[in-house]
Amino acid sequence: MNNKPTAVRILDAAEEIFAVNGYDATSLGDVADQVGIRGPGIYKHYKNKQALYESVVARLLDPIRDMLAEQALEVKDQELFSKALIRGILTFHLGSPNFAKLIMHAALAGGEQLDLIIDQWCKPMMESGTSLLKGYRFKESVDEKDMAALLIAFTNLIVAYVTLGPLYDKIFDIDTLSSEQIDSQIDIVAKLAKGLFGGVRDDE
Repeated sequence: MNNKPTAVRILDAAEEIFAVNGYDATSLGDVADQVGIRGPGIYKHYKNKQALYESVVARLLDPIRDMLAEQALEVKDQELFSKALIRGILTFHLGSPNFAKLIMHAALAGGEQLDLIIDQWCKPMMESGTSLLKGYRFKESVDEKDMAALLIAFTNLIVAYVTLGPLYDKIFDIDTLSSEQIDSQIDIVAKLAKGLFGGVRDDE
């Protein structure tokens, strides 16, 4: 028996359905059916589908935003995009696979849901990353345009591993969720990140 409060069970069901179907193809009736309640029961907890979607996205994205902000405060020059930070980001994505699915649906559909995700979560996270890079003493000059490209490349390294994991499992006959494969991926991403971001400039 599921002892979670009804509002949480609605969120759980909505997250799964939004991740599979996207916003437009999801109805509150679908969510109610999965929870096992009557459709009108959802309105006791959420004003409408948009409000439910916003609650789902907030529950997914708030932790990664907060984690990155906390990690950024602890990162020293020589530890920029360290294995510890990479492990934290990768572990989050592996534990929240619906995160990437929701963003991909929103990115493909465009519109209000994409604007919401960008304005309230993704843009602030990327701005934090840019601020972090601005304080990094690159050996070679890096302008803001280059910083955007670096952040995109780094994000792609992480997100693609999670979203395409089932594909890699079948192609290479591996388990991308195993500790061994995760450790191997962290090592590789750390090396690639070092290549992307370069070393630290010596103090003048």
